[in-house]
Amino acid sequence: MTTTIPKEIAVATDTRNAQTPLDWGSAAACAGSVLSLFFSSGTSGMEKLATLRAKDICEGCPVRQKCLDWALDLEIEYGVYGGLDPRERERLVAREAAA
Repeated sequence: MTTTIPKEIAVATDTRNAQTPLDWGSAAACAGSVLSLFFSSGTSGMEKLATLRAKDICEGCPVRQKCLDWALDLEIEYGVYGGLDPRERERLVAREAAA
């Protein structure tokens, strides 16, 4: 099964793209990674493994918080950003709203 990455997200997160508006993108641990790892939509099998691999890459990223903040600010509904998948970001926003 192939995961389709929305064009605007793929371009914005492709840290190899010189047109990216993200000044921190080139410092990201995912720079040069296969982007499909970060946009797996499944919760089992190979898709879950891809998501776990993406989160592993994020683990030691020097710009992890900037990436997460960017995804939260733009309310991005797809992919792993800052080490969190969409459901994890939703829960984070809900917790912060409740606090």
